[in-house]
Amino acid sequence: MTDFPDSSAYVDALCDPQKAFSDPLLQRADFTLHPRWGTPLPVSGNAAVVFRAKVGDCDQALRFFIQKNVSEKPRYTALDRHFVAHRMQDWVSRTAWVDNAVAVKGRRWPMVLMDWIEGARLDQHVGALTSRDSTALQSLAAGWRARVHQVQTSDFAHGDLQHGNVLVEPSGSLRLVDFDGSWIAAFDAGDFRRPKETGHPNYQHVGRTWGRWMDTFPSLVIYTGLLALSQRPDAWRNNEGILFTRKDLENPGDTPTWDLLDEIREPAIEHAVRRLRTACHPEWKPDGDLEAFLRPERVTATTRHIFTLSANPDLRFYDDEAVRPTDAAEEKTFAGVREKKPAADPEQKAGPATPATATPSTLDKPVSAAAVALAGVVALAFALLLEVIVAANRGPTGPVGVITAIVVFACALPVLRRKL
Repeated sequence: MTDFPDSSAYVDALCDPQKAFSDPLLQRADFTLHPRWGTPLPVSGNAAVVFRAKVGDCDQALRFFIQKNVSEKPRYTALDRHFVAHRMQDWVSRTAWVDNAVAVKGRRWPMVLMDWIEGARLDQHVGALTSRDSTALQSLAAGWRARVHQVQTSDFAHGDLQHGNVLVEPSGSLRLVDFDGSWIAAFDAGDFRRPKETGHPNYQHVGRTWGRWMDTFPSLVIYTGLLALSQRPDAWRNNEGILFTRKDLENPGDTPTWDLLDEIREPAIEHAVRRLRTACHPEWKPDGDLEAFLRPERVTATTRHIFTLSANPDLRFYDDEAVRPTDAAEEKTFAGVREKKPAADPEQKAGPATPATATPSTLDKPVSAAAVALAGVVALAFALLLEVIVAANRGPTGPVGVITAIVVFACALPVLRRKL
């Protein structure tokens, strides 16, 4: 089997487009050049090298293969049909296979022609946000989760979700590129070989298998990393990953990255971290999409505005129905995160009480026997004192003492009732 040309061989050939291509439009292609060497500027990947060129009036990405994989015309044709049928054109790059497109070292090789997407790689965009506006990472996390939902409900799996294959357009929209390892149902039903690529190691599960739900794990890795960096932008290291490395994913809970995550006290982030820690188990296998794996999720009222997807109100990061009262020791439960009810402040005045829990007013309190007895004693004492005073001056008072006793008893009883 003949080896594919390497990237330098393609660069040499594309220096003379009229000789390299037979298509008249491609012969007039205007390539983006290296700022120093003046040669076509390549962007290399695992299986292919990509060049940017203006073809006609459009910026195009010309993708040439540097190793034998499963990339072939029937596969890319099936993918493009799937993109159109599921209306995915706004968030993937359309692909067109071109047989015998370019001449390199005496042979003609195929090419995939795609629309050029103007945008920054996800890691570049994240790095910029951590240095100037880390709160925007919360919105980026919400946008990522929404995009993954679109991908997974379109019967499509990318196969290598990582920072280099996600582009952020100036509008903030997220676009996916590089579909060599992708899955669609037609690949299971037809005579297609499985790709050899296993995805970027800093995003993939240790027991990854190619198939329908292989994007659930890497999408959770990205989502959790974005949320964590929104609270701890100082954790950004630009180490070929959003936050996690292969070592982190192979040792859940036993690396400095997990120690940092344990310091974050935000229910939505704690929930994502717990789910990722569960998924990192070597025997874990995805059996559904990211949304199914993250439910149920609870967040506090203070974070609802952050984690609501405005594009689709049905894809919220919280479940109102799940916020329900519990016993006196626990006020709310958020997916296993228990929030203790704060202790009552003895100096703080209570606010208005609801009818169901209102404390009885003074007028509604039952009269205790002790209050009645003590009020009687006080009234009798005042009456006897008055009797002595009056008798010493003018003789017996008769009913005056009795009346005084009744008045004093009536005044003393409410006071003593409150005290007792």
